[in-house]
Amino acid sequence: MNTRFRPYHPEQSYLLPPSPSDWLAEGHLTYFIAEIVDTLEVDAKFWIWTVQPTGGDPLFQLQYVQRVILDFPPAPNGANIHWPHISVATLVKQ
Repeated sequence: MNTRFRPYHPEQSYLLPPSPSDWLAEGHLTYFIAEIVDTLEVDAKFWIWTVQPTGGDPLFQLQYVQRVILDFPPAPNGANIHWPHISVATLVKQ
């Protein structure tokens, strides 16, 4: 089976994405939210599908669903705010 990798470029600027502090200004709203919001719950489901395109090699797809429950400080009326954040994605290996 053929395996494909992303090309390696030793002259690239960095291997990992930059830190948010490199491109977010001091006092940005993101820092405030990160400071006050807690994570109550995290769960994820992963599965792999093999897809056989017509006349081609099989493709392997990693499917996943991730759910995070964010816990915000109580609202002015005292109500607790639990907010779900759901991510769904497909990664394909050819």
